[in-house]
This record gives sequence, structure tokens and C-alpha cells, in this order.
Amino acid sequence: MNVVYLVSTGNNKNNIEYINKNLDYKFLSISNHKIMDNISNLLKNIDNIYTSEDVKCIEAGIHLGTSNKVIVTVDSSFNKLKYYSKISLDDKEELWRKLVKDFNYKLNSESINEVKKRVSSALKLVLFHKPDTNCVIVTHKSVIIALLSIWCEVGLNYDNNVIMDYKGKTIIDGVWNKPLVFKLCFEGKDLLSLERVTF
Repeated sequence: MNVVYLVSTGNNKNNIEYINKNLDYKFLSISNHKIMDNISNLLKNIDNIYTSEDVKCIEAGIHLGTSNKVIVTVDSSFNKLKYYSKISLDDKEELWRKLVKDFNYKLNSESINEVKKRVSSALKLVLFHKPDTNCVIVTHKSVIIALLSIWCEVGLNYDNNVIMDYKGKTIIDGVWNKPLVFKLCFEGKDLLSLERVTF
């Protein structure tokens, strides 16, 4: 059996000031560093760790890798949803609302369904090449939503944010800003169970 933990890094509010304000990447916030320490204490006996190319995901992966003595593998397949042009934060939020209403929608970006195809292919390789292992994938909200939509019922809540149920239990309800952990158990490529981990 394979156990896969999906870990998101949360947002960067109350983060340190960047020396260069024009950076296109963000570091893991100080408060989320502390949360990653808690997650590291929770997730033991990890065999493999994969992260997106995002700096804060790599930082989180290093937290987990250090406590488990595992080398972190950076894999672009787990990168966040791609935007094909520079857009403002407000425009990005408006686009996100459209993306979660229609998983095929795209405008200067990937659609959620395109992310799902990309990430599910990468997950299949992990399950095939690393059977009977425990692994962590540190990635982004868009990737997690896309991947979980394979097995979850997807809808919109009263605030028009995404809501996801697995076997009648709500595991995502609206926007999240803090790190979250999801545990998926597989037998071969078949999902046996899916839960949100509390920590």
C-alpha cells in the first residue's frame, strides 16, 4: 500500500520583508515555518518527498526531509497553476473564482482540468515506481484541488468558493490560508481512503 500526503504551504501574510520587492517568488512565512515543524513531528517514516519548484514549497520539503532524513525531489509536475501573463492580485483572484466555477475555463492560464491531467500523470509515476512507500508532495492549493477532484464531489459553497466532499464528508470548504495536510491511501493506483489530517 502507498500512503501519499499532500501538503500545502499556506499564504505569506505577516511574512518577512523582502530585500528585493520585485521578487517573483515568495519564501515560507515565519509563522508557517513553525507550522511545518509541527507537521514534521506528525509525519514520520516518510520514504520520499516531492515539491514544486516554488521556493516556499522547497523550504517546507526541507523541514520534512530533515526530520525524516530524506532527500527532497523538486518536480515541476507539481508546480502551481500556470498564468501565461502578468496579472494583478485582484485580477488573479477574479480569475480564480472563474476557474473553480468551471474546471475547463482558462484565460491566460491553465484550466483546473489541465492541472489535473498534469498532476495525476505525475502521481501515477510515483505510485508505479515507488510501491509500498510513504511519500509527501508539497504543493499548491490549485494542484491539491485539481488532484482531489478526481475522487471528490465538487461544488460551490454559499460564498461561491470551492467545496469538496469525499464519501459524504466535507474535506475542503472555501479558501484556506494556512497549511493543510491530506492523507491518501492507495492499493496500486486505486484510492482506498482520503482524509484531511488535523494537527
